[in-house]
Amino acid sequence: MAYEINIHVDKKGKLVTEEVPFTISVFKESKRVKLNFTIDAEIDSEYHYLKFTHQKTNYLYRVHNNSFDIPKAVTAWEGRWEFSFICCDEPANSSNVITANYIYASEPIVANVARGNLGNNSTTEEQNLLRELVEGTFDEFEIPNTASFISRYFLSSCPQAFTLIVPSSVITIKDRILYESGCTKIIFEEGSQLKTLEDYALYRIANLGDITFPRSIDSWGKYNLGFCGSGIVRFESVSNLKTLGSHAFWSIPNLTKLYLPDRLQTLAGLTAVIKNCPQLNEVWIPNTITAAIPASAIQDCPLLNKITLQSNFNASANFSNVPNLTRESIVLMFNALKDLSGAGAKVLTLGAGNLAKCTQEELDIALNKNWSLA
Repeated sequence: MAYEINIHVDKKGKLVTEEVPFTISVFKESKRVKLNFTIDAEIDSEYHYLKFTHQKTNYLYRVHNNSFDIPKAVTAWEGRWEFSFICCDEPANSSNVITANYIYASEPIVANVARGNLGNNSTTEEQNLLRELVEGTFDEFEIPNTASFISRYFLSSCPQAFTLIVPSSVITIKDRILYESGCTKIIFEEGSQLKTLEDYALYRIANLGDITFPRSIDSWGKYNLGFCGSGIVRFESVSNLKTLGSHAFWSIPNLTKLYLPDRLQTLAGLTAVIKNCPQLNEVWIPNTITAAIPASAIQDCPLLNKITLQSNFNASANFSNVPNLTRESIVLMFNALKDLSGAGAKVLTLGAGNLAKCTQEELDIALNKNWSLA
């Protein structure tokens, strides 16, 4: 005999029942639950319907004699349902669309189809991840710790806000894994073995927040963080990343502070390493640089007013494409230069406009260390 649930349809648009929580059936069963309705006379009409809505499907059913048996078509979809009761003065058309002159529709009530013994109650971590991925229900997604790489376009176009957790097992991130997704944060598990970010690995992630990259990275592809939302970018100390070439940091609209890897040796390429970052105001550069930094390394960053050199900085550098350095920043740069007295001179090029901001006494800080200024 079916279990009966009584529901009152009131004139204020509510479905009133004492069943809490409201479970309308169990996964895959048939005709256990019967819904019985009473209806306020003020809203009643000749034709009655129930509209069932699930994230994967929806149904419209005719209600006869104010009672309704939950059908197997509904119980085939476990989880959360919403349904509302409809009164109208004409039947639905052949496409199950109600076009009557008079229509009353109650506010939906939340119901549930329970998993039950006919469901698969034993799921693996991978199955749960796959379900969350397909249904788009996650706000945190952890890559399985058996993965050695993240494939291209993996979570692209997932619209909801979520955090991505990258386990220590991942060695390579391929291109556009979060392309145009809602990802707001990437966490690299402690002890990360990540070595390679391919070209465009992290690209067009508009809401991505500040990020710190693991020390294990030793290969940085082109256009990483391009059109991402990150404001501050850092690398863990004792970084393995020794070279940054052309197109390393391009078109990062919200970037304000960039702290380069602390064992970086080369900042060079046929074109800019850092370019078109309209909000960038500070770049930190380590003293491990061994190759001269060309003028082309930094371009089109109009608000960049501070280049911080680590103390004992010992490489020629040309920052003439950064015309808006503050006097205070320039003096700090002079103080950070390695004393080359008795050794070969090196050149710090800042451009005439920047040098004019300093007094002779301030310029002498660099000149007395056997540095040339241009």
